[in-house]
Amino acid sequence: MHDQIDKFKKYTVENTLHHVLIKILSDYSVPLLEACCYYGSVNIFFFLISNLDFQINQKCFQYSFIGGNTDIINECMKNYNIDRNCLNDIVSCHNNQFLEYIFDDEIFQPQNFNITNIIMSQNLKAVYLLFKKDKNSIYPLCTAFSPTIDILNNEDIDLSKAYSDYSPMNYSAMYNTYEIAEFILSHGMKIKGTSYLFTAAQNNSIETAKVLISHGIDINGRDNIDRTALHIAAENNSKETAEFLIANGIDINARNSVSQTALHNATCSNSIEIAEILIKHGIDKNVRDSDSKTALYYAVINNYKEIARVLISPEIEFNYKYKNEETILHIALNHNYNEIAKMLITNGADVNIKNKNNESLLHIATDHNNKEIVELLISHGSNINAKDFWGKTALHNAIIKNYKDIAEILIAHGAQINEKDKWGKKLLFIKQRIIIVDKQLKFL
Repeated sequence: MHDQIDKFKKYTVENTLHHVLIKILSDYSVPLLEACCYYGSVNIFFFLISNLDFQINQKCFQYSFIGGNTDIINECMKNYNIDRNCLNDIVSCHNNQFLEYIFDDEIFQPQNFNITNIIMSQNLKAVYLLFKKDKNSIYPLCTAFSPTIDILNNEDIDLSKAYSDYSPMNYSAMYNTYEIAEFILSHGMKIKGTSYLFTAAQNNSIETAKVLISHGIDINGRDNIDRTALHIAAENNSKETAEFLIANGIDINARNSVSQTALHNATCSNSIEIAEILIKHGIDKNVRDSDSKTALYYAVINNYKEIARVLISPEIEFNYKYKNEETILHIALNHNYNEIAKMLITNGADVNIKNKNNESLLHIATDHNNKEIVELLISHGSNINAKDFWGKTALHNAIIKNYKDIAEILIAHGAQINEKDKWGKKLLFIKQRIIIVDKQLKFL
């Protein structure tokens, strides 16, 4: 809101306002007065309460701290007190002037603060204000803020005392505060399990990962669905951490609970650089998961062209048959993924392989009126007169669907016009039951 009071006054002459909702987030709208507080539109705010009998509510007060307009805040404070919701908004929007007011008036104690909120908003000022109030209250909160290492080094902080059950090492791994990680591990904290390394991999916190490994964390440790830290790095495109893990001996071909390697994860996340790193270090590209699907299958089904380009090479297995006896080339053609189909065809995929219905790839390309792929398949040796389960050739399908251009291409490359289908019907019989163009008829 731009707080254009003159235009707003003119608007109110012809329009009612009490049911107006204003969008403050992409999927969330609020009443007009609350929106004024949220955006700090002070002139419209006072016009509404003074002239149109709008009433301030607790939400107005809460949103006023986000808007940051002191006059609106003070007006709201006449009727409402700062509650926990207000406190959270004050912290998250870095309204540190009022945060100091809260500490000075002792409205809340350190243990009342939401640690996660302070960390997620990265409000360092809040950390220092807490430290000033009670130095031990900043632990484990401080582990998410690199500058607090000076406090830890110079102050006698009780590392056993905390107002939270959150793990300080998880925060350190999340925000890559590796100096703090080294500090707390050197002061007696024990590493339990491998979750810290997983958090470091998720957030590409390579320096913290180095600290954890230097203190003996199991680099090949698994989570509850049998993933390693490399799976996590691949899912989150944490390329530096992935390279570090590989260089330090993580099992590159480790499989999770559904038999997927990190290459499957990188592909499903479209993490091209991770896929390149894994392939460079020798990961097996033909590994099949519990559904018998390779990484390339997921690249094809999701039309991830660039990662498919990375995966396709002479040693890749193209012709494995999935559901309905379809190969990945069948799948690409059924979805009209031409770029991927061209990659597969030009790199050696079998162009004469058939599916459950005995349909060739040429049948499928014809059914989709895909001239480009029809021509490419023919140029790579596709059997132009191959028949499906019903005895139909690709030309039968082109004529039935009245795909003139496809029919011309097939006939020009030697398609037989007298072929019979399963019921003994020739194209001559079929053409009598449908409307086709004259140029096709003359060949029949």
